[in-house]
Amino acid sequence: MAERRPAEPGGYHWQDPAHVAWWTERMDAPEQDRARELEFLTRLIPALGVAPRVLDLGAGYGAVSAAVLAALPTASAMLVDFSAPMMAEGAARLSGFAGRWRYTTWDLNQPGWPPDAAGPFEAVVSAQALHHLSDERKAALYSDVYAHLTPGGAFLIWDPVRPPQPYLAAIYDAAAQGEQAPTLAAAAGRTLSAHEAGVALLTDHLVWLRAAGFGAVDCFWKRGSSAIFGGYKPG
Repeated sequence: MAERRPAEPGGYHWQDPAHVAWWTERMDAPEQDRARELEFLTRLIPALGVAPRVLDLGAGYGAVSAAVLAALPTASAMLVDFSAPMMAEGAARLSGFAGRWRYTTWDLNQPGWPPDAAGPFEAVVSAQALHHLSDERKAALYSDVYAHLTPGGAFLIWDPVRPPQPYLAAIYDAAAQGEQAPTLAAAAGRTLSAHEAGVALLTDHLVWLRAAGFGAVDCFWKRGSSAIFGGYKPG
């Protein structure tokens, strides 16, 4: 039976088949709503080489990889994840791209780099995954990504970012529910949840990316607390 499981540090709740079933059932309807953002993300990948190699970190059931493979007919994708039920779901959903993708099992919380993903890659992408990592781990991972990109390659992340103030979190809540923004007085009791407080600020991500060596670092799209950001490795 599909059932939501409370979020755990490191994202280990994604290894629970019941939670994965709950998520995939929930996401099937709004998947079309995400199509515009996924298309935009794929357009941020530079035209490097005739057969670009893309690495998808925390790939889940492969929504980002599917968008990339559809947009770039000569591209191939390596998908990194640690959830067996997510990877099984992804294998079914990516069947139309046979021969152009493969999964490798690895825990992003662990130091180092996936042993099967030597690269180099023309692009590294990630969606809705890296916010589960500690800040220290995110910063280290950004440096590792930089080392495994070709010059000119892109690192593109679509992830939640923490509202700088609880009042902004209240505004984002209202907007997501189709309501008008509350007044400061009306939102006075809004506090950040433990999950929200554990998500990094957008400004911190940009600092870590620059520290890793990335140039042309920016937030490319943002809606409330959801953002697409990243950078490019100098050529």
